[in-house]
Amino acid sequence: MAGPGWAAVWTLIASVVAAVAGTSSALIVKRRTDRLRAQLDFVNAQLRYFYGPLLALAEASQRSWKVFKSQHTPEAARHFWDPAYPPSSEARAAWLHWVTTVLIPTNDRMIKVITERADLLIEPGMPQCLTDIYVHLLTIKAVLVSWNVESDSFPEVPYYPRQNLLDYLEDSFSILKREQVRLLKAITGTNEYPLTQNTSRVELISDRLEASRNRSASSA
Repeated sequence: MAGPGWAAVWTLIASVVAAVAGTSSALIVKRRTDRLRAQLDFVNAQLRYFYGPLLALAEASQRSWKVFKSQHTPEAARHFWDPAYPPSSEARAAWLHWVTTVLIPTNDRMIKVITERADLLIEPGMPQCLTDIYVHLLTIKAVLVSWNVESDSFPEVPYYPRQNLLDYLEDSFSILKREQVRLLKAITGTNEYPLTQNTSRVELISDRLEASRNRSASSA
């Protein structure tokens, strides 16, 4: 039978073990939290410096183009450069102005983001729709050098990955927003974080406007 002295020893050992266990548990929790915060910092950087700016620029360009087409394209035309309904000289001049003041500067800004912050890409490689922006910008600049707005010829406008680009950026932004919410929940240890109200997919402003116009037309 252990005497009073051994009881004190065992009590001390138990206290030390409990303290070591508590310290180890706290250290594990801290390391996990630090890892989650590092992941959150990277996700925040992806949203703030790459996918957020690119989505905003692509959406602004898309909306601007829709407004331009609605103002300068005949209703019967399939697209702005439809040979069956060629644009007027005023429309051609307006197109050239739009390209040089909206499209090219916007693409320049997008390329700057892609070039300087490619380390924030979700994928291990460069998506095709992003490299297409480079091709489009270089090609359209070359086309405009030799094209005369007063001539009857149509400029050989290169393919612009408008919809593919918007789909890619929208999907990537939504993925990152969901990951941001997951990490915030894990760090705070609660499901009541305000950002949980985000939807699983970001709806483009132009999509909402088009849906609103369709509802108005159907109710008229």
